[in-house]
Amino acid sequence: MNRLAVRRRVVLGAYAVTVAAYAAAVAMILVELGIAVWIVNLTTVFYILVVRALDKGYDRAFARANLTMSCGQRLNQLQIADKGGLTREDVRAGGLFPLRREGKELVCGMDVQGRAGDVRVRICELTAYCEIFGEKEKLALLNGLWMEARLPGSTGLHLTLVQHGALDPDTAAAFYAGQGLTRLPLGEGALRDGFTLYGDEAGAKAAARFARRCVPLAQQAGRAGHKLVLSLHGDAVHVFLSGRSLTFRTPIRGRLTPEIVGWDRLPELSLLLTLAKESGPQKSSP
Repeated sequence: MNRLAVRRRVVLGAYAVTVAAYAAAVAMILVELGIAVWIVNLTTVFYILVVRALDKGYDRAFARANLTMSCGQRLNQLQIADKGGLTREDVRAGGLFPLRREGKELVCGMDVQGRAGDVRVRICELTAYCEIFGEKEKLALLNGLWMEARLPGSTGLHLTLVQHGALDPDTAAAFYAGQGLTRLPLGEGALRDGFTLYGDEAGAKAAARFARRCVPLAQQAGRAGHKLVLSLHGDAVHVFLSGRSLTFRTPIRGRLTPEIVGWDRLPELSLLLTLAKESGPQKSSP
């Protein structure tokens, strides 16, 4: 909190210097136009190179403090990094969308890792190119939040829930068919009109139960305006929320209080942990 407050004062000071310099340039116009132009140019350079960097740094520092306070209540062994280390193999293993076969590596942003009991959690901002199947090779840029919960054992199931609009429908059908998944009925549940469910033979038997468990996470994504792709495959739950981010423009005015810094900006974490707990392998009775 104290370090964050210091960074906030530095950003406020930088903005104050910028405003004062522009005001001096306006006053100098009537005296010496050439000097006024130089002041404007130097102030603009100062704003672009210094003030914006300080502002973005404050946004990241606020996000780190917020995630430390809010996620620390739900995760042990919490680790937060400004740049995640997700690999193409990690994303391919999740099986949520078809990555471009060749090209640049993934672009990862802020990363959160920890444990909740025997469930390992990883959340990472992710930008990647998704292949669109068809006669011509096309790419779609996916930008959002990658979420992963590793269960203590395998469920023996493979199910994937896709919100309409999250992926090209023909691409989704072909991609999941390549994983041995077929389209399954969603029945009369809350997800019937906006989602498509794919699964293997074992998953088909648990499809209705799985769909019901996904409703809270799907509803949260809908309220926030994000598109959801979610899978349960073996010992892992994978989620991708398009358009979701851990960082955002942070107001610099007003007091910094524990309530402001620690508010829950990641309600999806609790919903992911609940889904992981409900979906995990059932312990046999002695």
